Amino acid sequence: MRKNGTNQTDPNTLAILHRAGDTWRILIAKSEGIKPAILDTRDVAAHETEGLDDWFDEHHVGQALVVLPASSVVCRTCTLPDTDSEQLALALELQAEAQIASLAPAHRQAAAILHAAPDETTRCGIMIAWPESVSIELPATSRPIRMTSDVVALASLLDGERPASPLVWLDRNDGSLAIAFSHANGAVFRCTCEDGESNESWQRNVGRAIAETGMTVGHSQGFIDTVVQSTKQQIASLNGITTALFIPEEIISSTRARIDGTKNDAQWWSKYGVAVGAFLARFDQLKPLTEIESSPPVVKPSPIRIFLDAISQPKIALYCVMLCLATLMFGPLLIHGLRLGILSLRYQDIHTQLRTVDQYKNQQEMYRELDKKAWPMIKLLSDLASNTPEGIELDSIRINFNESINVSGHANSHGGLAATEIIAQMQKDLDDTAIFSNTTLGWKEPNNFGQYEFSLSTKITRPYRQAKYDQEHDFALQTLQMRIDGVAPEIAQKNAGNSGTVTPPVAETHIVTPGESRSISSPVLAGEPEMESPTGASRARRTQSGGRDPAGNLSSRLTDRGPSGALPPSVDIPEPLTEGQIEAMSLGEAQAALGKVAEARRHGRIDKETELRLKKEFTLLIKAIGVKKRNKS
Repeated sequence: MRKNGTNQTDPNTLAILHRAGDTWRILIAKSEGIKPAILDTRDVAAHETEGLDDWFDEHHVGQALVVLPASSVVCRTCTLPDTDSEQLALALELQAEAQIASLAPAHRQAAAILHAAPDETTRCGIMIAWPESVSIELPATSRPIRMTSDVVALASLLDGERPASPLVWLDRNDGSLAIAFSHANGAVFRCTCEDGESNESWQRNVGRAIAETGMTVGHSQGFIDTVVQSTKQQIASLNGITTALFIPEEIISSTRARIDGTKNDAQWWSKYGVAVGAFLARFDQLKPLTEIESSPPVVKPSPIRIFLDAISQPKIALYCVMLCLATLMFGPLLIHGLRLGILSLRYQDIHTQLRTVDQYKNQQEMYRELDKKAWPMIKLLSDLASNTPEGIELDSIRINFNESINVSGHANSHGGLAATEIIAQMQKDLDDTAIFSNTTLGWKEPNNFGQYEFSLSTKITRPYRQAKYDQEHDFALQTLQMRIDGVAPEIAQKNAGNSGTVTPPVAETHIVTPGESRSISSPVLAGEPEMESPTGASRARRTQSGGRDPAGNLSSRLTDRGPSGALPPSVDIPEPLTEGQIEAMSLGEAQAALGKVAEARRHGRIDKETELRLKKEFTLLIKAIGVKKRNKS
């Protein structure tokens, strides 16, 4: 839509421009709601149409409809059978192709079915053509312009009415004459150009045209003579006025009921009656007759259509094939090169980061191997002790590597809980840590002191998991002695800053090396009697003096020194491996060798040279295992 300031055009508001001599009779009307209305009328000289757009902007005019004079068009009327709309449209199309197709191009011809009158047994079709040999001067406006004819306006004014007198539009300036004549089976329409040099010849020629039109539809000679004589008298009464519309009173009354803004004045209808009829035709079944264009519509092809038309040429099609082949050959290289360039700009230290990633991968591989070969024994003992409730005395702890932990001991009633409830609480606490699982237990009948001898077995599923203990289970925050003395954790922490904590000495505990079923004896406080358990392990009790150190473990330290105080023998140092030997190993052999190297680096007593050799062999084994896994997958 065209905008002028803040105004916008309205497609339902039309400006009808009807040429009468040297004057444009312009009517602006709006079709909105049930009944259209006329907004304004104006007469403008043919040479003064430059300012029309300013006036149109005031009324938001969206379209302009120019009425072609009868002298410029060819009009045909045909009789059609009274049938359904689809059959009528087909019949009208055949009639138009036979009668007007050769007179004008498609954009300069139109056809429509006339309004039906009551009790009519046939339908009437009207066809008009605007030959290319005839041109008219169009008004100066930026609105989109469509054309119709004054004879179409007469057909719209009829609107199913069949008056006895004809509707006649005449313009002596260019000899235009349009006639709409009713008859028993409908109406007939005629456009012609007559000689109007003198008033007598103009009256004679108009009367002759009306008589010929009446005779073609079978009117009697007497009726025709009466109509012709009446028309000549009307022309004579114009007193030199060269344009006029002769319209029966009943047509004026019916038309005024269809549109608002008209006047009950014969002179007003003589001036603007054709424009009113053209406007009404635009919004009813005669609309196809108002779609004539002066030039063929320009069809803008879509981008896809333009592309298809272009590549349909052999030369361009060959270039396209060559371009596609070059894209397939060099496109991936170009894309990957561009991607590499972008990554190089964003990550300028990419090689350092790659080395870091490789180092992390090697460390993860080492940790996985260590996870398979070793357990954090001190941590597991600490976790076991943290989940041993008060009232339980542990006799023995046996750790079976990669299997389970077997615990035996005695339980006493404590804190209002029975001994059996304390044993069950220990089972639940162990499973809740997610370090242990599938904990099973059993106990015997109580002895003379009310103690229950029990045995407990639990599987270690996540030995390296760091459990978060609450205050009840955290013996580092509140030791057993503090709990017995009733010292709150906050007071203990405050006092700890003023005085040191003395850790009681513990007995030495021997840890059996991996590869056999391990039996780890619990540490016992110095000066406390030792009793052999049925398994031969030493017995440990959580006594009133406190069996835990401030860290919450069973003992403050474990040492791997033997009875003599000397270090035990180191783990075996594997034989040196060359790069060729490592490449020749299978995946299983490489993993086994990696475990031995990792164990030696972790627990072996080695010199600097051996440490460097083992580190090199460890790196080579990690790379070899990665390659073998990829090849296997």
